[in-house]
Amino acid sequence: MENNITDQVMKILSDAEEGIASPLDSYIVLKLHKDAVEDALKQLKPLAIVEAQRYGKGEHNHPLNVKFQVKQGGGRYDFSNVVAHSEILKQLKRIEDLAKQAYKQNTPLVIQDTGEFIEIPSFKSNEENISITKI
Repeated sequence: MENNITDQVMKILSDAEEGIASPLDSYIVLKLHKDAVEDALKQLKPLAIVEAQRYGKGEHNHPLNVKFQVKQGGGRYDFSNVVAHSEILKQLKRIEDLAKQAYKQNTPLVIQDTGEFIEIPSFKSNEENISITKI
């Protein structure tokens, strides 16, 4: 099963690279397949975890030449109840908003009340992308 899908993907890629198929068409086809695979993985994940847990803790070999193991995902700290953290985030947002304003005006800002000097931030564009929407 795995090799067949991988072979199909590699064929679509090589056909596009060799000029046999349209690179745009190939990109769209692979993107649609990627979205379908991601949706299927989301649905299968809980079922796969239940099955994998039956093997017990630790790593286990699978006939598809891989090892698998059920692991607890990493946690995150929640600072929403830390007042000092919330206050500093508000200050940071204020400075970021002022810096964006300085960028748009192409001039540093001086805050009259405090004498605070806000430099013009640099702006880094993201890479070009293709937006694909199913119709």
